[in-house]
Amino acid sequence: YQQSSTAAERVFSIMNMPSELSDHDRSVELENPKGRIELTDVSFSYQAGERILKNVNLTIEPGTMLGVVGQTGAGKSTLVSLVCRFYDPTSGRITIDGFDLQDIKTQSIRSNIGMVLQDTFLFARTIRENIAYGTPGVTDRQIIEAAKAANAHEFIMNLPDGYDNEVGERGVTLSGGEKQRISIARAIL
Repeated sequence: YQQSSTAAERVFSIMNMPSELSDHDRSVELENPKGRIELTDVSFSYQAGERILKNVNLTIEPGTMLGVVGQTGAGKSTLVSLVCRFYDPTSGRITIDGFDLQDIKTQSIRSNIGMVLQDTFLFARTIRENIAYGTPGVTDRQIIEAAKAANAHEFIMNLPDGYDNEVGERGVTLSGGEKQRISIARAIL
């Protein structure tokens, strides 16, 4: 009990810490985004003197796909974290549709960006529930459309219970590629 109590205190103290990133009075909603993302001379350091990214310039046009590859520690995940505004750049500017990320409400940014990591997480629920996770009130039609867009519908329909098939803890009944496609469908939804 004593160990659990101490651990709980620590968890709650971390959860109650104010965010280093905050919206300001003039922060705007990202309404009907087209999705043009631009990084201009973006540099980032987690710690002073330890630069992860240096003067990155990148434009991602709406509707395009971009693959970012590199060695471990090259800054791939950091780049994505900056676009999602988990961090602000040390220097430089990131915009979506011409709006600086620091001038957009953080919740608005995150509700308009979907992210699928290499190591996906699925719950011990049905495929339908895993795709719909985080999107309350979604219809079966929307779930199926997202699965089709993620190239998952066909393999789902070949399972014994289709969208009602249980995937097991962390999706153990599915291959790595199948789990990724379920996660992509969730992000699309």
